[in-house]
Amino acid sequence: MLQIKYDIGQSLKDCPPSSLYEEGITFHKRIVTSIKNIEMSNRTQVRKDLVVVSNVTKIEESYQTKGYDYKETPIIVIKNPNFKPGSNNKYEKCEFLVISGHNRLSALLNLGCTTVLVDLVSFDSVIKMLSTSNKLNSNRSPFSDNTDGDYLYSIEEAYKKRDDAGKPIVDATNDQDVLSFLKESGVYSDQKRRNILEQLRRKVSSHGAFMRPMNASIAKIMAKDLKLPYDGDSNAKNVMGLGLIVGSKSWRSVMYQSESIMMSFPDKPIDVYAFIENPNPMSLSVQRKDWYDKYNSNLTERYYNFFAARLSISVIEVKKRVKKAPWNFVGFLPQNENTEFGVVDIYGHPVSVPDRTNEFKDSDPSVANILKFSG
Repeated sequence: MLQIKYDIGQSLKDCPPSSLYEEGITFHKRIVTSIKNIEMSNRTQVRKDLVVVSNVTKIEESYQTKGYDYKETPIIVIKNPNFKPGSNNKYEKCEFLVISGHNRLSALLNLGCTTVLVDLVSFDSVIKMLSTSNKLNSNRSPFSDNTDGDYLYSIEEAYKKRDDAGKPIVDATNDQDVLSFLKESGVYSDQKRRNILEQLRRKVSSHGAFMRPMNASIAKIMAKDLKLPYDGDSNAKNVMGLGLIVGSKSWRSVMYQSESIMMSFPDKPIDVYAFIENPNPMSLSVQRKDWYDKYNSNLTERYYNFFAARLSISVIEVKKRVKKAPWNFVGFLPQNENTEFGVVDIYGHPVSVPDRTNEFKDSDPSVANILKFSG
Protein backbone atom coordinates (compact mmCIF):
# COMPACT_ATOMS: atom_id res chain seq x y z
CA MET A 1 0.00 0.00 0.00
CA LEU A 2 1.40 3.35 -1.09
CA GLN A 3 0.84 6.49 0.97
CA ILE A 4 2.08 9.86 -0.28
CA LYS A 5 2.79 12.76 2.10
CA TYR A 6 1.95 15.68 -0.15
CA ASP A 7 3.86 18.95 0.20
CA ILE A 8 1.46 21.64 -1.05
CA GLY A 9 4.12 24.35 -0.73
CA GLN A 10 6.55 22.42 -2.92
CA SER A 11 3.81 21.76 -5.43
CA LEU A 12 2.85 25.45 -5.66
CA LYS A 13 6.52 26.35 -6.18
CA ASP A 14 7.26 23.71 -8.84
CA CYS A 15 3.89 23.95 -10.60
CA PRO A 16 2.43 27.43 -10.01
CA PRO A 17 -1.28 27.77 -10.86
CA SER A 18 -0.54 31.04 -12.68
CA SER A 19 1.29 29.05 -15.37
CA LEU A 20 -1.49 26.49 -15.79
CA TYR A 21 -4.83 28.17 -16.20
CA GLU A 22 -5.82 30.41 -19.07
CA GLU A 23 -8.68 32.87 -19.42
CA GLY A 24 -12.03 31.27 -18.67
CA ILE A 25 -10.63 29.09 -15.85
CA THR A 26 -10.56 30.32 -12.24
CA PHE A 27 -8.16 28.69 -9.80
CA HIS A 28 -9.52 28.57 -6.24
CA LYS A 29 -7.11 26.49 -4.17
CA ARG A 30 -4.75 23.51 -4.10
CA ILE A 31 -5.67 21.03 -1.40
CA VAL A 32 -5.24 17.45 -0.21
CA THR A 33 -8.54 15.60 0.02
CA SER A 34 -9.83 12.07 0.46
CA ILE A 35 -10.07 10.10 -2.78
CA LYS A 36 -13.51 9.01 -1.59
CA ASN A 37 -14.52 12.67 -1.74
CA ILE A 38 -14.09 12.74 -5.55
CA GLU A 39 -16.59 11.34 -8.02
CA MET A 40 -14.95 9.67 -11.01
CA SER A 41 -17.65 8.92 -13.57
CA ASN A 42 -18.47 9.22 -17.24
CA ARG A 43 -20.42 12.42 -16.70
CA THR A 44 -17.13 14.34 -16.50
CA GLN A 45 -14.99 12.15 -18.76
CA VAL A 46 -14.46 13.47 -22.30
CA ARG A 47 -12.80 10.26 -23.41
CA LYS A 48 -14.67 7.30 -24.78
CA ASP A 49 -13.42 5.07 -21.95
CA LEU A 50 -13.46 6.09 -18.29
CA VAL A 51 -9.78 5.12 -17.97
CA VAL A 52 -7.03 4.00 -20.35
CA VAL A 53 -5.60 0.85 -18.79
CA SER A 54 -2.16 1.21 -20.40
CA ASN A 55 -1.88 4.73 -18.99
CA VAL A 56 -2.97 3.62 -15.52
CA THR A 57 -0.27 0.93 -15.49
CA LYS A 58 2.47 3.41 -16.47
CA ILE A 59 1.31 5.87 -13.81
CA GLU A 60 1.35 3.16 -11.12
CA GLU A 61 4.92 2.23 -12.08
CA SER A 62 5.97 5.88 -11.97
CA TYR A 63 4.47 6.46 -8.51
CA GLN A 64 6.16 3.32 -7.17
CA THR A 65 9.63 4.07 -8.57
CA LYS A 66 9.79 7.88 -8.61
CA GLY A 67 7.16 8.99 -6.13
CA TYR A 68 4.99 12.05 -6.67
CA ASP A 69 6.22 14.54 -9.28
CA TYR A 70 5.52 18.08 -8.05
CA LYS A 71 6.18 19.49 -11.51
CA GLU A 72 3.12 17.60 -12.72
CA THR A 73 -0.21 19.42 -12.97
CA PRO A 74 -2.36 18.18 -10.06
CA ILE A 75 -5.60 16.35 -10.68
CA ILE A 76 -8.20 19.00 -11.50
CA VAL A 77 -11.61 19.00 -9.85
CA ILE A 78 -14.69 21.21 -9.67
CA LYS A 79 -17.34 21.46 -7.01
CA ASN A 80 -20.13 18.91 -7.41
CA PRO A 81 -23.34 20.92 -7.89
CA ASN A 82 -25.35 17.95 -6.61
CA PHE A 83 -23.31 17.43 -3.42
CA LYS A 84 -25.36 16.65 -0.31
CA PRO A 85 -23.36 15.79 2.83
CA GLY A 86 -24.37 12.38 4.21
CA SER A 87 -26.14 11.25 1.03
CA ASN A 88 -25.48 7.75 -0.33
CA ASN A 89 -26.61 8.67 -3.84
CA LYS A 90 -23.64 8.22 -6.18
CA TYR A 91 -24.20 11.64 -7.75
CA GLU A 92 -24.60 13.43 -4.42
CA LYS A 93 -22.18 11.88 -1.95
CA CYS A 94 -18.92 13.31 -3.32
CA GLU A 95 -17.95 16.96 -2.86
CA PHE A 96 -15.86 17.14 -6.03
CA LEU A 97 -15.98 15.94 -9.65
CA VAL A 98 -12.74 15.07 -11.43
CA ILE A 99 -12.27 17.01 -14.67
CA SER A 100 -8.74 15.92 -15.55
CA GLY A 101 -6.89 13.03 -13.95
CA HIS A 102 -9.15 9.98 -14.24
CA ASN A 103 -6.18 7.70 -14.98
CA ARG A 104 -4.06 9.08 -12.11
CA LEU A 105 -6.94 8.77 -9.69
CA SER A 106 -7.49 5.15 -10.77
CA ALA A 107 -3.77 4.41 -10.33
CA LEU A 108 -3.75 5.87 -6.81
CA LEU A 109 -6.79 3.79 -5.90
CA ASN A 110 -5.10 0.65 -7.23
CA LEU A 111 -2.04 1.40 -5.12
CA GLY A 112 -4.14 1.76 -1.98
CA CYS A 113 -3.75 5.52 -1.57
CA THR A 114 -6.49 7.26 0.40
CA THR A 115 -5.68 10.92 -0.27
CA VAL A 116 -4.84 12.98 -3.33
CA LEU A 117 -3.53 16.44 -4.21
CA VAL A 118 -5.99 18.41 -6.36
CA ASP A 119 -6.58 21.84 -7.84
CA LEU A 120 -10.09 23.14 -7.28
CA VAL A 121 -11.11 25.32 -10.23
CA SER A 122 -14.22 26.63 -11.94
CA PHE A 123 -14.96 27.34 -15.61
CA ASP A 124 -16.87 30.23 -17.12
CA SER A 125 -18.65 27.84 -19.52
CA VAL A 126 -19.29 24.15 -20.05
CA ILE A 127 -17.58 24.25 -23.45
CA LYS A 128 -14.45 25.66 -21.78
CA MET A 129 -14.49 22.80 -19.29
CA LEU A 130 -14.84 20.16 -22.04
CA SER A 131 -12.20 21.65 -24.33
CA THR A 132 -9.77 22.02 -21.41
CA SER A 133 -10.26 18.37 -20.45
CA ASN A 134 -9.50 17.36 -24.03
CA LYS A 135 -6.44 19.58 -24.20
CA LEU A 136 -5.00 18.18 -20.97
CA ASN A 137 -5.32 14.66 -22.36
CA SER A 138 -3.22 15.43 -25.45
CA ASN A 139 0.57 15.54 -25.96
CA ARG A 140 1.34 13.75 -22.70
CA SER A 141 4.02 11.27 -23.81
CA PRO A 142 4.65 8.51 -22.79
CA PHE A 143 0.92 8.25 -22.07
CA SER A 144 -1.58 7.46 -24.80
CA ASP A 145 -2.90 10.59 -26.47
CA ASN A 146 -6.56 11.22 -27.21
CA THR A 147 -7.73 9.13 -30.14
CA ASP A 148 -10.04 10.32 -32.92
CA GLY A 149 -12.68 8.20 -31.21
CA ASP A 150 -12.17 10.17 -27.99
CA TYR A 151 -12.69 13.47 -29.77
CA LEU A 152 -15.78 12.12 -31.53
CA TYR A 153 -17.16 10.97 -28.19
CA SER A 154 -16.58 14.37 -26.60
CA ILE A 155 -18.30 16.14 -29.52
CA GLU A 156 -21.32 13.84 -29.36
CA GLU A 157 -21.58 14.23 -25.58
CA ALA A 158 -21.30 18.01 -25.90
CA TYR A 159 -24.06 17.88 -28.53
CA LYS A 160 -26.36 16.20 -26.00
CA LYS A 161 -25.71 18.84 -23.33
CA ARG A 162 -27.60 22.15 -23.40
CA ASP A 163 -26.64 25.64 -22.29
CA ASP A 164 -28.92 28.01 -20.37
CA ALA A 165 -30.62 29.01 -23.62
CA GLY A 166 -31.39 25.40 -24.49
CA LYS A 167 -28.84 25.20 -27.31
CA PRO A 168 -26.30 22.35 -27.63
CA ILE A 169 -22.88 23.06 -26.10
CA VAL A 170 -21.34 22.04 -29.41
CA ASP A 171 -23.63 21.94 -32.45
CA ALA A 172 -22.52 18.70 -34.06
CA THR A 173 -24.52 19.54 -37.20
CA ASN A 174 -22.48 22.71 -37.76
CA ASP A 175 -19.06 22.15 -39.35
CA GLN A 176 -17.56 25.40 -38.07
CA ASP A 177 -18.77 24.80 -34.53
CA VAL A 178 -17.14 21.37 -34.53
CA LEU A 179 -13.86 22.60 -36.03
CA SER A 180 -13.65 25.47 -33.51
CA PHE A 181 -14.25 23.09 -30.60
CA LEU A 182 -11.52 20.75 -31.85
CA LYS A 183 -9.04 23.61 -32.15
CA GLU A 184 -9.91 24.79 -28.66
CA SER A 185 -9.42 21.18 -27.51
CA GLY A 186 -5.80 21.17 -28.65
CA VAL A 187 -6.19 19.65 -32.11
CA TYR A 188 -3.95 22.18 -33.86
CA SER A 189 -3.55 20.34 -37.17
CA ASP A 190 -6.14 21.55 -39.68
CA GLN A 191 -5.94 18.24 -41.54
CA LYS A 192 -6.55 16.25 -38.34
CA ARG A 193 -9.56 18.43 -37.50
CA ARG A 194 -10.97 17.85 -41.00
CA ASN A 195 -10.42 14.10 -40.70
CA ILE A 196 -12.30 13.98 -37.38
CA LEU A 197 -15.12 16.07 -38.89
CA GLU A 198 -15.35 13.65 -41.80
CA GLN A 199 -15.70 10.75 -39.37
CA LEU A 200 -18.35 12.65 -37.43
CA ARG A 201 -20.40 13.21 -40.58
CA ARG A 202 -20.76 9.44 -40.90
CA LYS A 203 -22.59 9.49 -37.57
CA VAL A 204 -24.24 12.91 -37.30
CA SER A 205 -25.64 14.61 -40.40
CA SER A 206 -24.96 18.27 -41.06
CA HIS A 207 -28.64 18.48 -41.98
CA GLY A 208 -29.93 17.67 -38.52
CA ALA A 209 -29.90 15.04 -35.81
CA PHE A 210 -32.96 13.27 -37.26
CA MET A 211 -31.13 12.52 -40.53
CA ARG A 212 -29.07 9.36 -40.33
CA PRO A 213 -25.76 9.43 -42.27
CA MET A 214 -24.41 6.06 -43.37
CA ASN A 215 -21.41 4.20 -44.58
CA ALA A 216 -21.19 0.54 -45.61
CA SER A 217 -20.55 -0.74 -42.08
CA ILE A 218 -23.46 1.15 -40.53
CA ALA A 219 -25.75 0.13 -43.40
CA LYS A 220 -24.95 -3.56 -42.88
CA ILE A 221 -25.71 -3.30 -39.17
CA MET A 222 -29.07 -1.76 -40.03
CA ALA A 223 -29.72 -4.44 -42.66
CA LYS A 224 -29.07 -7.11 -40.04
CA ASP A 225 -31.48 -5.41 -37.62
CA LEU A 226 -34.13 -5.17 -40.35
CA LYS A 227 -33.53 -8.81 -41.33
CA LEU A 228 -32.42 -7.96 -44.87
CA PRO A 229 -29.90 -9.94 -46.91
CA TYR A 230 -26.51 -8.34 -47.61
CA ASP A 231 -23.11 -9.35 -49.02
CA GLY A 232 -24.80 -12.22 -50.83
CA ASP A 233 -26.04 -14.64 -48.20
CA SER A 234 -24.08 -13.16 -45.25
CA ASN A 235 -27.29 -12.71 -43.27
CA ALA A 236 -28.60 -16.21 -44.01
CA LYS A 237 -29.08 -16.93 -40.30
CA ASN A 238 -31.74 -14.23 -40.13
CA VAL A 239 -33.29 -14.20 -43.60
CA MET A 240 -33.42 -16.35 -46.72
CA GLY A 241 -32.20 -14.79 -49.94
CA LEU A 242 -29.33 -12.89 -51.48
CA GLY A 243 -28.71 -9.19 -51.14
CA LEU A 244 -26.44 -6.23 -51.69
CA ILE A 245 -26.34 -3.00 -49.70
CA VAL A 246 -25.09 -0.25 -52.01
CA GLY A 247 -24.11 3.38 -51.40
CA SER A 248 -22.30 5.58 -53.87
CA LYS A 249 -19.25 3.36 -54.25
CA SER A 250 -18.09 2.56 -57.74
CA TRP A 251 -20.44 0.45 -59.78
CA ARG A 252 -17.44 -1.54 -60.93
CA SER A 253 -16.88 -2.76 -57.38
CA VAL A 254 -20.58 -3.66 -57.13
CA MET A 255 -20.19 -5.73 -60.27
CA TYR A 256 -17.15 -7.52 -58.87
CA GLN A 257 -19.03 -8.31 -55.67
CA SER A 258 -21.97 -9.55 -57.70
CA GLU A 259 -19.76 -11.82 -59.79
CA SER A 260 -18.92 -14.14 -56.91
CA ILE A 261 -22.59 -14.23 -55.86
CA MET A 262 -23.73 -15.10 -59.38
CA MET A 263 -21.17 -17.87 -59.64
CA SER A 264 -22.46 -19.47 -56.45
CA PHE A 265 -26.15 -18.78 -57.05
CA PRO A 266 -26.55 -18.32 -60.83
CA ASP A 267 -30.32 -18.73 -60.95
CA LYS A 268 -31.27 -16.59 -57.96
CA PRO A 269 -32.26 -12.91 -57.73
CA ILE A 270 -30.02 -10.49 -55.83
CA ASP A 271 -32.12 -7.99 -53.89
CA VAL A 272 -30.54 -4.54 -53.80
CA TYR A 273 -30.98 -2.05 -50.98
CA ALA A 274 -29.50 1.44 -51.17
CA PHE A 275 -28.44 4.25 -48.85
CA ILE A 276 -27.31 7.86 -49.19
CA GLU A 277 -24.08 8.73 -47.37
CA ASN A 278 -25.08 12.25 -46.29
CA PRO A 279 -28.85 12.63 -46.69
CA ASN A 280 -30.36 16.09 -47.00
CA PRO A 281 -33.98 16.34 -45.77
CA MET A 282 -34.69 19.09 -48.31
CA SER A 283 -33.60 17.01 -51.30
CA LEU A 284 -33.50 13.39 -50.14
CA SER A 285 -35.91 12.23 -52.85
CA VAL A 286 -33.70 13.93 -55.47
CA GLN A 287 -30.59 12.26 -54.03
CA ARG A 288 -32.35 8.90 -54.14
CA LYS A 289 -33.66 9.46 -57.69
CA ASP A 290 -30.14 10.32 -58.85
CA TRP A 291 -28.80 7.16 -57.20
CA TYR A 292 -31.52 5.02 -58.82
CA ASP A 293 -30.87 6.41 -62.31
CA LYS A 294 -27.17 5.64 -61.98
CA TYR A 295 -27.97 2.16 -60.70
CA ASN A 296 -30.14 1.38 -63.74
CA SER A 297 -27.64 2.62 -66.28
CA ASN A 298 -24.40 1.42 -64.72
CA LEU A 299 -25.23 -2.08 -63.52
CA THR A 300 -27.14 -3.19 -66.61
CA GLU A 301 -24.31 -2.04 -68.87
CA ARG A 302 -21.64 -3.68 -66.76
CA TYR A 303 -23.63 -6.91 -66.53
CA TYR A 304 -23.61 -7.43 -70.29
CA ASN A 305 -19.99 -6.30 -70.63
CA PHE A 306 -19.04 -8.80 -67.93
CA PHE A 307 -20.40 -11.76 -69.90
CA ALA A 308 -19.15 -10.45 -73.22
CA ALA A 309 -15.61 -10.46 -71.80
CA ARG A 310 -16.02 -13.82 -70.08
CA LEU A 311 -17.48 -15.55 -73.14
CA SER A 312 -15.49 -13.60 -75.77
CA ILE A 313 -18.58 -12.59 -77.71
CA SER A 314 -20.19 -9.26 -78.54
CA VAL A 315 -22.58 -7.43 -76.21
CA ILE A 316 -25.31 -7.82 -78.86
CA GLU A 317 -24.85 -11.59 -78.82
CA VAL A 318 -24.78 -11.63 -75.01
CA LYS A 319 -28.15 -9.90 -74.86
CA LYS A 320 -29.62 -12.69 -77.00
CA ARG A 321 -28.18 -15.52 -74.96
CA VAL A 322 -27.94 -14.34 -71.34
CA LYS A 323 -30.75 -14.26 -68.83
CA LYS A 324 -32.02 -11.01 -67.44
CA ALA A 325 -29.70 -9.30 -64.96
CA PRO A 326 -30.17 -10.79 -61.45
CA TRP A 327 -30.52 -7.53 -59.53
CA ASN A 328 -33.87 -6.69 -58.06
CA PHE A 329 -33.98 -3.20 -56.61
CA VAL A 330 -36.18 -3.24 -53.50
CA GLY A 331 -35.72 0.19 -51.89
CA PHE A 332 -33.73 2.46 -49.64
CA LEU A 333 -32.77 1.97 -46.02
CA PRO A 334 -34.60 4.33 -43.62
CA GLN A 335 -32.56 7.49 -43.00
CA ASN A 336 -35.12 10.01 -41.75
CA GLU A 337 -35.63 9.01 -38.13
CA ASN A 338 -38.82 11.05 -37.88
CA THR A 339 -40.72 9.42 -40.74
CA GLU A 340 -38.94 6.27 -41.94
CA PHE A 341 -38.88 3.03 -39.97
CA GLY A 342 -38.30 0.35 -42.62
CA VAL A 343 -37.34 0.03 -46.28
CA VAL A 344 -38.75 2.89 -48.34
CA ASP A 345 -39.02 4.02 -51.96
CA ILE A 346 -37.48 7.15 -53.49
CA TYR A 347 -40.11 9.33 -51.84
CA GLY A 348 -39.87 7.75 -48.38
CA HIS A 349 -42.99 5.59 -48.67
CA PRO A 350 -42.82 2.11 -47.12
CA VAL A 351 -42.23 -0.81 -49.49
CA SER A 352 -42.64 -4.55 -48.99
CA VAL A 353 -39.54 -6.69 -48.73
CA PRO A 354 -39.54 -9.87 -50.90
CA ASP A 355 -39.94 -13.21 -49.14
CA ARG A 356 -37.42 -15.53 -50.81
CA THR A 357 -38.00 -18.56 -48.59
CA ASN A 358 -39.48 -20.75 -51.33
CA GLU A 359 -36.97 -19.65 -53.95
CA PHE A 360 -33.83 -20.26 -51.96
CA LYS A 361 -32.96 -23.82 -52.84
CA ASP A 362 -29.75 -25.55 -53.87
CA SER A 363 -28.59 -24.48 -57.31
CA ASP A 364 -25.88 -25.57 -59.68
CA PRO A 365 -23.11 -22.97 -59.43
CA SER A 366 -22.11 -22.83 -63.08
CA VAL A 367 -22.12 -20.07 -65.67
CA ALA A 368 -24.04 -22.36 -68.01
CA ASN A 369 -27.18 -22.00 -65.88
CA ILE A 370 -27.21 -18.28 -66.58
CA LEU A 371 -27.12 -18.77 -70.33
CA LYS A 372 -30.12 -19.56 -72.50
CA PHE A 373 -28.42 -21.64 -75.19
CA SER A 374 -30.76 -22.81 -77.89
CA GLY A 375 -28.18 -25.21 -79.28
